[in-house]
Amino acid sequence: MEAFAATRDSIKDWKAELRVALGNFEVDAVLENAREFGEWYVSSLKNSEEGSAKRVCDGCEHQFGKPALLRAAKQYKARSKKS
Repeated sequence: MEAFAATRDSIKDWKAELRVALGNFEVDAVLENAREFGEWYVSSLKNSEEGSAKRVCDGCEHQFGKPALLRAAKQYKARSKKS
């Protein structure tokens, strides 16, 4: 919420707003990709050596963790300023 300078209530509404703006297919595809990546990550942690689990974790973090959140917040703020 802080990164986006948004309230909890406004963030709750984003999923519905994204469905209107981007379409159900696009939103569902992104959410499914994130779920699958999470499942893959958990599986990798259970079935791999420590070094390879670390590489998996780094990839997950880059795509779905705090770095991704901060990149998205930066884009959001830039678009908000243009409006």
